[in-house]
Amino acid sequence: MIRIPTHKREKHDLQEFFCLLTKRCNSNCAFCIEKDVHTGGFLTWSNFKEAVSFAKENGLENFFLHGGEPTLHPDIVKFAEYAKEQGLTVKMFTNGLRYDVLKSLDGIVDEIKVSYRSEAISFRFKQSEWKTKLYLGILATEDEFPTEQCLLDFIKYANKLTGMEVYVNTMNPVNQGSYDNQYVSYLEDKFLSLPIEDIFSSYHKAGFYLSDGTRVRMGNKSMNPGHPKYSMDSNGQIRDHFEHATASIKHNETLDLLLAPGKARLEVLRML
Repeated sequence: MIRIPTHKREKHDLQEFFCLLTKRCNSNCAFCIEKDVHTGGFLTWSNFKEAVSFAKENGLENFFLHGGEPTLHPDIVKFAEYAKEQGLTVKMFTNGLRYDVLKSLDGIVDEIKVSYRSEAISFRFKQSEWKTKLYLGILATEDEFPTEQCLLDFIKYANKLTGMEVYVNTMNPVNQGSYDNQYVSYLEDKFLSLPIEDIFSSYHKAGFYLSDGTRVRMGNKSMNPGHPKYSMDSNGQIRDHFEHATASIKHNETLDLLLAPGKARLEVLRML
């Protein structure tokens, strides 16, 4: 049995296992955290069954069909059905581009987290038409949402049109694009100004709620650095940490100074 260590303010069940069905993807996001995305083949059936057994035996009940883009795997429905039959809670992240494949997983997968891309792509998902619980993840940048009110208005609009539960992330600075766009001034200000008891851990990162109750997860603020994260890669190798993209980053002195107060507060939160 594996017990994932968490921060005492963690909001979520982190007994998780991430099964990388493939590193291939049908998109090309500059901020992608995955290492060597777009390469390699597909996870085999025998390796998938091994992943399910490992997760079950070690109490990692939250089982993610992961990628790359997991819907590219030709046997994803078969895989999802098997993991569900074995008693695991089956979840997945997706860019939402392969809607028909995702619809074939409705009622099998317990949760689908759709990354917002555009209204034409992401707003096709209507919670009222699905058995599976749907989430819409917004990756907030200051260019796209220049003020908190802009962000709040969009969340309200998205929820009204789709019925999905919406959450907000900021960028995890693992490459140049995400480093350059990690700072969202009004979210940084809120992180610094909220009472410390209002800050929590959300999937190992600092989190808080906006005025409308939407959860924000600060991708650049780890509350629990170095935590294990169990996965199987698409070659069938089980790991206890993710190998994220580690592209060379050119630091910006002005940006680093803006981030410094948040880093100082984060150190205090880690010690709680």
